[in-house]
Amino acid sequence: MKKKNLFNINCISLVSLISIYMLLEYIILRLLNLAFMNNVVHIFVSIFAILIMLILIKSGIGNVAVFISVIILFIFGYLVFAFTYRPEHIVEKDGKQMVAYVDSFLDVHIYYYDYINPVVRGSQLKIYENYGSGGYDPFDREEMPVVKQYIYYDEK
Repeated sequence: MKKKNLFNINCISLVSLISIYMLLEYIILRLLNLAFMNNVVHIFVSIFAILIMLILIKSGIGNVAVFISVIILFIFGYLVFAFTYRPEHIVEKDGKQMVAYVDSFLDVHIYYYDYINPVVRGSQLKIYENYGSGGYDPFDREEMPVVKQYIYYDEK
């Protein structure tokens, strides 16, 4: 009985977590032209993964199946993280504090958004910079490389 009760609590927690995230991200923040910072999204995803593992363990699935599921989840999660990771930096650009997202898979692109606070940022792209071929993070270098192309977006 206690095991079943704990399973129900984990399922309710998982559904609640997903509902809260969807409500905040897709309804409230979008109406205000805001978005979560990466660290907040990573926290939600981590809690989600832990709850899924707890549900799998408490559901009575055999230990071998849970172990295989955990291994597959970590391998898949690592691959997704490796190919979609975009480091974010809080920088000062044109006298204004902004959040810079670096996309450096084949070419180096930086996307700047308004900095609001450590939890949320503006959702409208303000500045785009292209540094050409690379695969590096320009903010990790001592001297910023030369920008090949940049675009400033207006408020509209």
